[in-house]
Amino acid sequence: MVSTFEKAWRCLEEESVGIIGLWKIFTQINNKFLDSPNNFDVAIWVVVCQDLQPQKFREKIGKKKGLFDESWKN
Repeated sequence: MVSTFEKAWRCLEEESVGIIGLWKIFTQINNKFLDSPNNFDVAIWVVVCQDLQPQKFREKIGKKKGLFDESWKN
């Protein structure tokens, strides 16, 4: 049986593949964090689009950690 990781890795090795949707496995990982004890203080789920804007990405993470205030943007 081929693991999800192996399938994803094979896709990454193919030159014709430009996008890989890993939503399902990341959703399962996120849900496992909620159900199981682990060594992480915080797990942050951030959706990143193709037109990534680094400032918005940092803002999303900062908000999740409680380290960002909207007034800082001005």
